[in-house]
Amino acid sequence: LRIENNGEDKSSIRSSWANAMDISNVMPRTVFSVDEEGGGPRRFELAIEITLCPSVFSRTKLITLYPRYQIVNLLNVDVFVAQCGSIGTETQIPKQTSSAFHWDEASLPPQIRLSAALQREDAFVSRGIWTNGCIQLDRIGITSMRLPIIDSISAMDGGVGSIVIQAEVRLASKDQSCAVVVVIWSTAG
Repeated sequence: LRIENNGEDKSSIRSSWANAMDISNVMPRTVFSVDEEGGGPRRFELAIEITLCPSVFSRTKLITLYPRYQIVNLLNVDVFVAQCGSIGTETQIPKQTSSAFHWDEASLPPQIRLSAALQREDAFVSRGIWTNGCIQLDRIGITSMRLPIIDSISAMDGGVGSIVIQAEVRLASKDQSCAVVVVIWSTAG
């Protein structure tokens, strides 16, 4: 398996080839990774699942690829997610949606930080105010932290408010299209 993306902005990403995988048998979601070609810093972590097709096609195998990490934003604000130590390469996740997440720097630990988005002139931009703590993606559990928020009231004062959020890292259920789900929500009603 090899990943290739030729972006609209003329940038391209190409991974090296993954190690050989046995696809002759049915297997549950199994995680594997491929690094960027040429020793680049990126790492793409995926999950593969092999099942048998139903009924008449029962001798046919269905091979499904999923992202390893899916981040679900249940907040009422858009957030930016970035790997700790690689803040300049954030991914925007609009409110009440989800997005796959891959590592921009394979050598760094599997931790992410969050920043709330501020809308300006029909575009969302990160204010660069990141959470103090990190969310460990390699450990199942819940992390509580404050997410700095700049809203119209606190912006007039030049100050920054915050909301308390929870981030739960858990294994995905069978009907979710990933291996690990990170759910982010506010503790305030």
